[in-house]
Amino acid sequence: MFQKLSAQPTGNESSTGVGLYTVKIIAEKLNGTVALESEKGAGSTFICTFPVKFT
Repeated sequence: MFQKLSAQPTGNESSTGVGLYTVKIIAEKLNGTVALESEKGAGSTFICTFPVKFT
């Protein structure tokens, strides 16, 4: 379901490994998506997209 990766957090903070999993569950419940952009040595960007309903 979730896991803590071996990479060190950028600010040396502690990590449980459940944060991104929680974001994924919430995004799915709101009919959204979570995408990842990553470049080795440059970090990662996570993008949450949600549908907009106009009334």
